[in-house]
Order: sequence, then C-alpha cells, then structure tokens
Amino acid sequence: MRELRNVIERAVALTRYEQIAVEDLPEKIRDYRSSQIFIGGDDPTELVSMENVERRYVLHVLQATGGNKTVTARVLGFDRKTLYRKLKQYGIEDQGDN
Repeated sequence: MRELRNVIERAVALTRYEQIAVEDLPEKIRDYRSSQIFIGGDDPTELVSMENVERRYVLHVLQATGGNKTVTARVLGFDRKTLYRKLKQYGIEDQGDN
C-alpha cells in the first residue's frame, strides 16, 4: 500500500496537467499487462458482450505469442483465414505475416 501511495504522490508532483496521465506513472506500471481478462461482475451493467470477450482474448493470445499469427490461430482453434478475418473485424491492422 505504501508503494502505491508513493507512486501516486510522485505522479501528482510530476504531472504537467490537472490530471495524472499514463506518462506520469513509472515505466513498470505503464508497461503492466494483466494476465487475466476481466469480463465483468455479477451486476448486469458490468457484463460485456461475447464479441468483446472474444476480441480481448484473441488480442491476449496474439500478444502472448509475440504476434505470431500461425501459433495464435492454432491456440485459438482457428484457421489463419478466420484469425485474419477476426483481426480485420476488430480493426487490428496487419502487422506483418508471422
């Protein structure tokens, strides 16, 4: 808890704006990627659509495989054509052909 307080105090002191920006946080926090995908709680207003869950998971697997689309498709149980279609649907630009 003390570490969090120190991070927030530092961010408040260093920010150039009225609100803390991501750039005001330490690099290890800026670069943090959760290994869990939150899909909502028990409150219906917190629940997300299946498309949103799928999108998040596809992107998570793509990141975990280092962008390797062949491996990503295999992990997801898709063929590469399906993966490319989904990436296009999600607005993810093709970043090379891994």
